[in-house]
Amino acid sequence: LKDSRYALYKFKDAIKDRLRDKRGEEIEVDRDEPDIVFHLRSNRDFVNIELSISSQPFNKHGYRLEFLDAPIRENMAQALIHFSNWKRDDVLIDPMCGSGTILIEAALLLKKKYINEKLLNESAVYKMLFEKYVSPEQDIKLEQVKIFGYDINPRAIQIAKDNARRAGVDKLIQFEKSDILNLT
Repeated sequence: LKDSRYALYKFKDAIKDRLRDKRGEEIEVDRDEPDIVFHLRSNRDFVNIELSISSQPFNKHGYRLEFLDAPIRENMAQALIHFSNWKRDDVLIDPMCGSGTILIEAALLLKKKYINEKLLNESAVYKMLFEKYVSPEQDIKLEQVKIFGYDINPRAIQIAKDNARRAGVDKLIQFEKSDILNLT
């Protein structure tokens, strides 16, 4: 199938037909808040089908009510944290932190009590990161945290602080207005 949209419609119809045959009735799907979401991508003779048990994308944790130009998604920030090999005892500095997403995601990984249990069950990526950074028998102490965010834009710093507060990790991150050229 050369067109992913056509493949997606055929896939949807097949699922609805199967469920109708099993249940004996037509099913209704809530387009805004479905119980299960399928993502289908096709390219020539390859098809990738993903199943999500959340109607909200994984990259929306809900703390970012404000952001600046070129925001990074939460899942991308988590990937950066993971592939940087940052450890909970290391210093983490974002010299151009913008709205603070990378630092907030790192702090969320450190604070077990702020980890969303639903996300742990829904996302293999989040579970992998949780297992790497959070020990079930110990919670991070505030004096151990070394997470710093800097930005030249005072509005960015305020947005980052507000986002961190909404995420419940504002005490774990130190934000300051600073030019990257003056950072030591």
